[in-house]
Amino acid sequence: MDEPTCGVDVGVIAEIPEIIRDSCESGAGVILISSYLPEIVDRSDRILVAEGGTIAAEFAREEATAEAILNVAIH
Repeated sequence: MDEPTCGVDVGVIAEIPEIIRDSCESGAGVILISSYLPEIVDRSDRILVAEGGTIAAEFAREEATAEAILNVAIH
């Protein structure tokens, strides 16, 4: 899902996490791409930060914070 909440009606935004969760519970793997960090931190089990076509960092849900992700992304 690439920017799943971008340009979406406010009423529908609340349904998107449920769709993602249902997909995961049915066994699907979901790749979520978003520039909205709270969306990434709240909905991800694992977060990869890419830079220049390579993985610059990997975070588990427990260690992921918006600040830590930004530090990698801007350096």
